[in-house]
Amino acid sequence: MDNIKKDFKRLRKDMRRYYAPLNKYGIWLFIVSVGCWGISHPVVQLIANILTGFIFLYYWTMFLPISKAGKSYPKRLRELKAKHGAEACADEIRNIRKIYWEAKIFFVCSLFYVYSFYAIVISYPL
Repeated sequence: MDNIKKDFKRLRKDMRRYYAPLNKYGIWLFIVSVGCWGISHPVVQLIANILTGFIFLYYWTMFLPISKAGKSYPKRLRELKAKHGAEACADEIRNIRKIYWEAKIFFVCSLFYVYSFYAIVISYPL
């Protein structure tokens, strides 16, 4: 039982290290997205939105959920379930799933960016 807790504790720690800075970048993404709306020239506005997307895509990939072993979090979770049995670690899996919601600010701000980019592209004069 201690082995299960130790393995899942390590996974939770790695996941929190990944998701914690994403909220900070999400807030900046929101601020920059709102700032892009204030640009009056449509071509410059579109270029600013594209550059914003590239910048935040870079930050998002910089914190990709890859562990030191080169495995993604879902893959590590599947391996832990196979190692310890799904029934034995059901409570730990519920706790792991809650960690995904710790980056909700980033996800909401990303959705706002996608919507604002879509609205700018749709309103772009051809």
